[in-house]
Amino acid sequence: MSATRGERVWLGVACAAAAYGLFAVQSLAAKLLAAQGFHPVELGFWRCALSLIPLALWMVRARRWDLLRIIKPRLLTFRVLIGITNLWFLFAAMALLPMADATIVIMSNVLLAPLLAIVFLGERVGWHRWTAIVAGFGGVVLAAGPAWAMSPAGLACGLVCAALMAGVKVSLRGLRDSPPLGTAFWFLAGGTVLSAMALPWTYTALPSASTAPLFLLIGASGLVGQILICFAFARAPASLIAPWDYTGLIWATAFDVVLWGAVPGWPFFSGAGVIATAHLYILHRERRRA
Repeated sequence: MSATRGERVWLGVACAAAAYGLFAVQSLAAKLLAAQGFHPVELGFWRCALSLIPLALWMVRARRWDLLRIIKPRLLTFRVLIGITNLWFLFAAMALLPMADATIVIMSNVLLAPLLAIVFLGERVGWHRWTAIVAGFGGVVLAAGPAWAMSPAGLACGLVCAALMAGVKVSLRGLRDSPPLGTAFWFLAGGTVLSAMALPWTYTALPSASTAPLFLLIGASGLVGQILICFAFARAPASLIAPWDYTGLIWATAFDVVLWGAVPGWPFFSGAGVIATAHLYILHRERRRA
């Protein structure tokens, strides 16, 4: 590997590490706002709107109208719909569960993505990957604790979020020929409109002097994280980027311990290990098939 190529790869890895840290910060801000009574849909509106404004202003200033080109309108529409719904359920899961518990359930999306790829992309999944998928979901059951100790509503929101997130990842694979920033723009615009349509039933209050910093944090961390992950996948192989997804679990656990004194038990860590091992094995099999 040349020095230039190596530098690009490690820059991509660094972007991924920063992106997943920012996504954890976004979830933290959403959890803190949910504790003050803000609805997940309302949080989704502000997340999209506050990210859309700076991105749109940059596109106008830079005259990057080419980013608005739509190559696959039906797939892009699908990505917008499941993307904003995923965001609502993400914030709901964070509100109902400790951050670490919500994160580990949502991490099961890496196991669902190969299944959705069969349906939407016509990919073939062999018995090795099927075994890893089943084992991974065994890890989710283990992490849920004795007698499914997690909140049933929170667990349900986390699993729905995981399924939708897997759909987002599969749709983005289908949109890989589209400009990443253009895809992000249409997602943010569509998410803002769809969330605004639901505000009459979910509106709580406008941001106040005490909550405005948290709303700004949601928008800024979400947007910068989204841009960094686009750069990461453009500069490094997915097999090097994907494992950094698990750093989000480290951040979530640290936030739980420091802010709420919630220390996960052994089922959580055991389940996390099973899920991570299953995911890394799936990545290994995908690289061998590539």
